[in-house]
This record gives sequence, structure tokens and C-alpha cells, in this order.
Amino acid sequence: MKKLSIGLLATAAILFSANAASAEMLFSVAADKPFAYKFGSNHDGSSVDSTTVDGGKLAVKFPILVGIGLEKFTVNTKYVGSTTTLKYDFNIVDIFYQLPVPVVNLTVGAGIGTAKMQDLKSGVNVYSTGTAGVSQLYVEAGFPIIPMLDVHLGYHAISTTKVTYTQDGTTIGNAFSLGGQMYTVGMMLSF
Repeated sequence: MKKLSIGLLATAAILFSANAASAEMLFSVAADKPFAYKFGSNHDGSSVDSTTVDGGKLAVKFPILVGIGLEKFTVNTKYVGSTTTLKYDFNIVDIFYQLPVPVVNLTVGAGIGTAKMQDLKSGVNVYSTGTAGVSQLYVEAGFPIIPMLDVHLGYHAISTTKVTYTQDGTTIGNAFSLGGQMYTVGMMLSF
């Protein structure tokens, strides 16, 4: 009886101990917010004056360290010499794996989805792009604040198929990519 009690106490201590390794074995939810986006070299060649990002990612990690995520964000871009802001919408589905590394929660993932410029009406003309296929690879480094909560930073390398601008359905300009690099910050809560 004494051995059973000691065994149960040891098991409980391992399961509920306040270290990063025990938190890795639990069900988790995470929310991320992009804070920067930089277009790659295959963009349309225009000089970007400013870029902001709106939206976010929601993710669920299962006890086997694998998870899924959904990203929806908009890259707002203003070009030099223009007063118009172009908005590019991204929708991505991710799958990721949290590496069993002590102290830091290191996650690697990949995703696929679509990107498209929101229609821009200028006078009687409507400007848009086709829908681009999106693929991404990303890495996140999380730092546990308390045993069940971490704050993480992420780097996303995003590539897309090329699209062209259209004016009222007629192609104008050369094909270009909407891909680039995105940086995120987020929190993960484990249960």
C-alpha cells in the first residue's frame, strides 16, 4: 500500500509539475497577430511606401505535439507617389509540429492557401488581381511565462504563384508575386 501511494504521488508530481516538458504533452490553443510583412523581390517593382498587416491566426495543438491552424490576414500596402492603399487578402491552412525541446517551445509548420487583392474601384474602373496559390513554411519560438502559458515569436516565409493586375477584366502590367516574409507574435495556452 505504501509503494502504491508513493507511486501515485510520483506520477501526480510528474503530470502536474511546472516545467515546459509537461506542458508539451497537453492540448493547447494559440492566437497569433502578424506585426510586419515585407514583399519579396518578385513583387510588381513599385516602391512600397508603407505596409501594415491586419488579421491573425488561430491554432490548436493536440497531445501528440501536432496541430492545425487557420490564418486570415490582410496586407495593406501604400506605394510611393500614390494615395491609394491596396489590400491583399491571405487565407492559409497550416499544419505544425512542436519539437520536444526543453525550456523553449520550438514549432515548425507549413501551410497552403490563397491570396487575392481586394477589388479597388477608381472612378468607373475596377482593378483587381487573380487568385494566387500560397504556400508557406514557418518557425515559432515560444517562451513559457508560467507552466501553461507561453509567448512566442514567429517567422513565416511565404511564396505565391504569380498574378497580374486587371482593369475591368483586362490584364495590365507584368505578372508578379505576393509572397514575402511575415513576422508574428502570439500566445499559447495549454490545458
